Amino acid sequence: PDDDDTTPPDDDDTTPTDDDDTTPVPICSNPAVGDQTFTTPADMSSFCTLHDCVTGNLTVTSTTAPDLWTLSCLNQVSGDLLIENNPGLTSVDGLLALDEVGGSLRILSNPGLLQVDGFTVLTDVGADVQIDLNPSLTSVSGLLSLSSVGGDLVITNNTSLATSDAVFLANSLGAAVAGTVSISGNAP
Repeated sequence: PDDDDTTPPDDDDTTPTDDDDTTPVPICSNPAVGDQTFTTPADMSSFCTLHDCVTGNLTVTSTTAPDLWTLSCLNQVSGDLLIENNPGLTSVDGLLALDEVGGSLRILSNPGLLQVDGFTVLTDVGADVQIDLNPSLTSVSGLLSLSSVGGDLVITNNTSLATSDAVFLANSLGAAVAGTVSISGNAP
């Protein structure tokens, strides 16, 4: 991202050390280039010994890990982040450093997932946020830190998630969602 803003400590001048230029400020120091797919905690742990972001899509699938603490190094995904079909996953805890997803954030078909609570510093998702078919999910409060969703917000078919919780998240995000909001098939 570019540092041309008016947020302090912005100096808004034209001196040679001015921060108001078009040079992107690096978010991560050790990117993994290209798409990454993780199926085991060992895969995730090995990734974190070398990298702290992904310049591509990141998929966590078919893992029996109960959480994502082995990805605690991750601070950015330039493409999509897909967390899908993880039978042992009960929490996305561990993604506490993740502050930006350039594409979509999709959390799909994780039968044991109880909470989407590990995204405490995630502020920007460049495209859609989709939370679908997580039958044990009871909380999406971990997404309250979002300040920008570039596409749609879709929270559907999470049969243990109270519709009021999904609506609360949507209302809290308000105008931060650029696309449409779809909430259906959740618990009454």
